[in-house]
Order: sequence, then structure tokens, then C-alpha cells
Amino acid sequence: MTVREAFDRTRLTDLRPTVQVWAACFRENNLLTYASAIALQLLVALSALLFLAVALLRPLGAQGTWLHTVEPALAARLPVEWMVALAWSVRHEMAASGPGLIVFGSLVTIWEVSGAVRAVMGALNRIYGVGDERSISRRFAISFALALAVSVLAIAAAFIGGGAFAVPVAALALAERVVIPAAIVYVLVAALVIVAPARRQPWRWSSAGSIGIVAAWLAVSAAYGYWVAEVENLRTPEGALALVLSTVGYLYASAIAFLVGAQLDHLLRKGGLDAALGHDRGRR
Repeated sequence: MTVREAFDRTRLTDLRPTVQVWAACFRENNLLTYASAIALQLLVALSALLFLAVALLRPLGAQGTWLHTVEPALAARLPVEWMVALAWSVRHEMAASGPGLIVFGSLVTIWEVSGAVRAVMGALNRIYGVGDERSISRRFAISFALALAVSVLAIAAAFIGGGAFAVPVAALALAERVVIPAAIVYVLVAALVIVAPARRQPWRWSSAGSIGIVAAWLAVSAAYGYWVAEVENLRTPEGALALVLSTVGYLYASAIAFLVGAQLDHLLRKGGLDAALGHDRGRR
């Protein structure tokens, strides 16, 4: 055996306990099943969020975001027939936007997003190993309150990251497009982790899990944006199908990132870095 082969074998041996620990976490806590449930609920809620975001364009004075940024970008990618229908729908909704439409969109959005929040509740309870003895009415009330917070934060991140309030200074523009949305997502994650589970868990604002969730979300979002903008051909039937599948994949990957971050923090609280890497199990 050469020196390189021995070194590679040692590295694989060191990784084995880590793989075993995380495979056990995924299996015992059904992380992939919960991620699927969260992604499905988010996919349904996405249409309501988009409807509400369009209804808010005129009250927020952000019509230019659609007219000068989103619409031209979509027109270059979508079939003409799709773009005509979409542009008519958005412009009609912006023209008709008023308190009644915003209230209706808000109620539908909160209801749909609350389903995803309840899926997050179940996942976090499973990760933390706690039973949920809260009444149904209390669980729904918490899920509605969190859904409201999540919806407001998600729309704020989308508006700010999309350049709705564009600034001329390049450094500030970078903060608007990346830093501020990332901070908003961080607050969103904290709200879910602190409030959603049946038993409050210690929360550290600089924890490895919380930072990892935001970093993973930024990476997944960048990859999704590049794929849709540069790779997919939306003018073909196959492209339309690929858009749906890639959107589902994006939501699924985002849900996995969230659950893995929560699981990582729990392992670090229980046994430190050795527990997260499986080294304590390896020694046993």
C-alpha cells in the first residue's frame, strides 16, 4: 500500500462515524419525509405569496420592480402567449389593488403558510425528542402567528433582494440585494426555531446551525436563480416542466438545509462537536 492510499483510507475511516451519525439522524427523525411535507406546503403557499406580493406593489410604490425589472426579464424567457397572459394578470391586479384585495390575499397566504409552519413544528419536535401536548387550538394559533411573521419577512426579503428600493451606491446595492435579505432570513429561522417546537430550546444567534441554514439557503437560491435564468429554456414544453421540477427541488433543498441546521445545533448542544462528527460514537 502506497502512502497516498494509506492517507486516503485513513480519511475515509475518519468520515465513517460522521456518516453513521447523520444517517441515523435522517432515519430516526424522518428528516427527508418532513422536508418533503414542508416543501409541498411551501409550493402551495408560493402562489398565495406571489398574489399578495403583486397586490402590494402599488401601495408600496414598487410598480417599477415589475415594469422595469421582472417583466422584461420574463419576456425574454417565456413564450409570447404566456407573457401576454401573465402581464395582463399582473397589471390588472396592480390596477385593482386595494385594502380588500390585500386583506383577502393576506388571509389566504397566512392559511397556506401555516400548513408549512405546522410541518416545521412536527419536524422540530421530532429532532428535539419532545412530545407536543399543546391543544389543537393553541397549535393552530401559534402556526397562524408564525405564518404571519414568515409571510411578512419573506415578502420583505423578496422586495428588498429584488431591488424594489434600489439605491445608487454600489456598496449599498450589494447590501440591499444580499446582506439585508440574508439577515431577514436569519430572523425568520430564529422565529421558527424559538417558537415552533413544543419545548423552547436554547438559541444562540451565532450558532453553527443557524449560520449554516442561511449560507445554504443563499447557495441554493443562487444555484436556482442561475439555473432558471441561464440554463432552462422556458419557451419549450420541456422547459415548463423543468421549471416546476426545479422549483420543487429548490423548496425541498431549502427545507433540508433548515432541518439539517436544526439537527446540527441539537447535536452540538447535546454532545458538542464530537457528537456532531460522530467521534464519541466511534470511540465507543
